[in-house]
Amino acid sequence: MPLAGCSESGGTDPFVPIEFSSEDAEMNAAIAKARSTLPSFWKAFEARAADESGYALKVRITDQHGTEHLWLTNIERSGGETTGLVDNEPTIVNAVKRGDRIVIPDAEISDWMYMRSGKIVGNETMKPMLKRLPKEKADHLRGLMAEP
Repeated sequence: MPLAGCSESGGTDPFVPIEFSSEDAEMNAAIAKARSTLPSFWKAFEARAADESGYALKVRITDQHGTEHLWLTNIERSGGETTGLVDNEPTIVNAVKRGDRIVIPDAEISDWMYMRSGKIVGNETMKPMLKRLPKEKADHLRGLMAEP
């Protein structure tokens, strides 16, 4: 069953809300790559270089309505707990709303990103989405990525 955004029965992306099935191999591979490179996100997050900002995590959220992947910003780590503010308006789940500060379980992180010198670093789940966008919009978003 296709739902908005990316794998695990759905989710949204702040740049491009596009439906993906939980069985989509390309999206699942993007999530796996993002999860495998998460240590590089945490390293950048802890170092906070002058030309880096906008640290965000995409998190899988499930409730009785389904599953959605939402971006969280204003990430904080303290006492072994990671929290962030929901930065999308959910379209499937009702358990959270935009602006809620929630705990981020490591196992539920599906992607990460931040800005470096005006370019998006990370955001692996955007790459499969680009193939489903009109060429002009896809080209614009690729131009924003450090590694398209």
